[in-house]
Amino acid sequence: MYSLNLASISQGDDMSLSRKLVFIISFITIFIVISSISVAEYFTFKQMESNVIKEAEVNLQAKKVLVSDSITDYFDSIQNQITVKAFDVTTVEAAQAFKKGFNKYPVTDSTSLANFYEQDFKTSFNNNNQNSINISGLYKPLSSITTALQTQFLSDNKNPLGEKDNLTALNDNTDYDKAHQRYHPSFQKFLKEFGYYDVFIVEPDNGDIVYSVYKEIDYATSLTTGPYNNTGISEAFNAALRLRPGETYLTDFKAYLPSYNNAASFMSTPIFD
Repeated sequence: MYSLNLASISQGDDMSLSRKLVFIISFITIFIVISSISVAEYFTFKQMESNVIKEAEVNLQAKKVLVSDSITDYFDSIQNQITVKAFDVTTVEAAQAFKKGFNKYPVTDSTSLANFYEQDFKTSFNNNNQNSINISGLYKPLSSITTALQTQFLSDNKNPLGEKDNLTALNDNTDYDKAHQRYHPSFQKFLKEFGYYDVFIVEPDNGDIVYSVYKEIDYATSLTTGPYNNTGISEAFNAALRLRPGETYLTDFKAYLPSYNNAASFMSTPIFD
């Protein structure tokens, strides 16, 4: 969709520039005709007009090709990065460790998560959007494990919004904490090195996001039964279940609520043991 958007922008520029050229040249043509220009000069000028328009169209078409090639190269690069990362034995180990730690994470009562949604997230969301949302509908249906992990990494995390990924260790001696301390720094480095917004690991049985670098409100939710089971990330997840090793799936850019309704696109690939 990004390339299509750029293509549509390029086409729009093409039409806009053509109209401007035609409008200006037509105005000059009319002015010279009124000034009793000779027939020969008039047709010479019309030929010049045609040449200018053709040259402009050729230049714009060339720019469109260059932009299209650049976007293709960009997504090819992402595709190579994500497939290589999925084949990495460390990623396979991390997926297994996060799934194990996720399913065994101890459940505790928490009131701070509701405050996080109602205050921190809602304030940021309203600052980025004109329309409000039902905040309670985002956290009340969450499972006990999701609530427990979001409490640790979101509401009880002392880092501000946008910097929740700076928490590496919970120091609660759980299997999940041990896995997070071991693997989070390398995934965080991967994210920052290549400029991604977030990196997720999703287990295939229940669609649980067992790991996220950035830690937004989609973290630890289920992509099959959770609040974001009809979004771009769930589309990417479901597509990846049908892919073979080395294959990828790319979604269109769409508004994504956990990221304050900013447009987001997702690329997915399966991790095989």
